[in-house]
Amino acid sequence: MNEPLATSEAAALQVYLHERDVTCPRCQYNLRNLTGDRCPECGDGLILRVNLAEPKMAAYFTGLVGLAAGFGFNGLFFMLIFVLGDIEPGLASILLGGALATSIAMAVYLNGRIYLRRQPMSRQWLSAFAAWALTAATVIIFVKHVR
Repeated sequence: MNEPLATSEAAALQVYLHERDVTCPRCQYNLRNLTGDRCPECGDGLILRVNLAEPKMAAYFTGLVGLAAGFGFNGLFFMLIFVLGDIEPGLASILLGGALATSIAMAVYLNGRIYLRRQPMSRQWLSAFAAWALTAATVIIFVKHVR
C-alpha cells in the first residue's frame, strides 16, 4: 500500500537532512537530523525541492536596474531643484510624474517577478526593454522641458 504523498515528502526531507548541515531559510537553525517537516526553532514548514543550478536572471535584473535608474534620475533632480529653491511648477510636476511612473512600474515589476520569470526569455527581455524605455521617456521629457 502506498503511503500518503505528504508523508513520503517528509521522509525524503528527513533522509536528505540526516547527515547534512543545512540551515532553515527563515531562522538559520541547523536542520541536521531533522525528525519532522518543521523547523524546531521557528516552527515553519519545510519542503525539499529542485531548483535551477544557474537561474537566468539577466533580463529581470536589467529591467529592475532600468526602473531604479529612472526613479533615481527623477528623484535626484527633483530634490536638487527643491534644495536650490528654483522650483518651476512645470518642471517639478514632470519630475514627480516621472518618479511616480517609475516607482509604480518598479512595484509592479517586483510584485510580478515570479510570473515574469516563468515567461519565455524573449518576453523577459521585452519587459526589460520596456522598463528602460520608460526611463528613457522620462529623461527625454525632462530634457525637452529644460531646453
